[in-house]
Amino acid sequence: MLRVSDLNRSLNLYSQVLRMQVFRTYDNPKDRFSLTFLGYGDESETYVLELTYNYGVDSYELGVAYGHIAIGMEDCE
Repeated sequence: MLRVSDLNRSLNLYSQVLRMQVFRTYDNPKDRFSLTFLGYGDESETYVLELTYNYGVDSYELGVAYGHIAIGMEDCE
């Protein structure tokens, strides 16, 4: 997960320049954020990048825009 301060500019970079596909978006006006998930190929077979835009945040201090890495699986046994 990466925090972005300009969602449209970031989407242009990832989807137009790097040719990543937008898989889905989630907008939460109540909590003032939106999430966009992008990647290459089938989402069930490869990684997904999550861009988080927090409403009204126009910049981040160097090193604080990175959020986390999450790994999903059907069964961990």
